[in-house]
Amino acid sequence: MGPDRAREDRAPAGAAVEAEGAAAWVQAQLLGGNSARLPRRLLRVFAAEQGYGHLWLTVSERGRVTNCSVMQTTGDAQVDQALCNIMIRQSRWAPARDRQGRPISVTLRYTATWRKT
Repeated sequence: MGPDRAREDRAPAGAAVEAEGAAAWVQAQLLGGNSARLPRRLLRVFAAEQGYGHLWLTVSERGRVTNCSVMQTTGDAQVDQALCNIMIRQSRWAPARDRQGRPISVTLRYTATWRKT
């Protein structure tokens, strides 16, 4: 994972991707497209070298993010919006499935991280 990239947080403290509710038999899985450079002008405002933001993502039955909202901010609204834009425009998911194996839409919690170079 390169610098300044949004990515799934793999830290052991809590799940990075956690679905809301119990409707899904098989949860949505991130396939890719979550790595992208954040504009350097946005990262200059941070004293810290890295950080994270928690997002609510709605993943459709087609594996696309159709909605993103900030659950816990990075501390800057522009960075929060940039992280949501990356997830909506670029991320691809294997959709969640119900007990009959049909793709379904789910809302899940996602931890996006950023890092300065």
